Amino acid sequence: MTSQPQYASAYAAKDVNAIQALYNAVTELGVIDMITMDSYLKSNNILPADTIPAFWKIKGMAAGSVQPQAQLAQVVLDIFTSRLPGVDFSLSAAISLLDQCVTAGVFSEQNKTDILALATKQRNLSIQDLAFALYNPDGTVK
Repeated sequence: MTSQPQYASAYAAKDVNAIQALYNAVTELGVIDMITMDSYLKSNNILPADTIPAFWKIKGMAAGSVQPQAQLAQVVLDIFTSRLPGVDFSLSAAISLLDQCVTAGVFSEQNKTDILALATKQRNLSIQDLAFALYNPDGTVK
């Protein structure tokens, strides 16, 4: 943060409120909780012409023999039916899996867009955390 140009004037002025506003104005990919993902998969189709929601279509794909579609669909089911609290899309492995699923037809591009929108979160850095990270208790720069 201290070397990024968008923060330079606020950092030089020790204006933590301005730094916080600039930092928190940016979104980032994060975790989608399983309840939200379950709801999405059970209420959205993979393709507009589908007659059943994504969750059940993915179950059918996982039971099929088309590869790598069946294997990827099984991975998706394993993740979304696990005891994990959520899936962290800030991890490159999660994005890679999502891309592979689109390529194999397990998800559509629209599903990918929707899932990434669900994973997009506002940053929420507090003034206290910001001040602690940048400055010593006496106000000098760390």
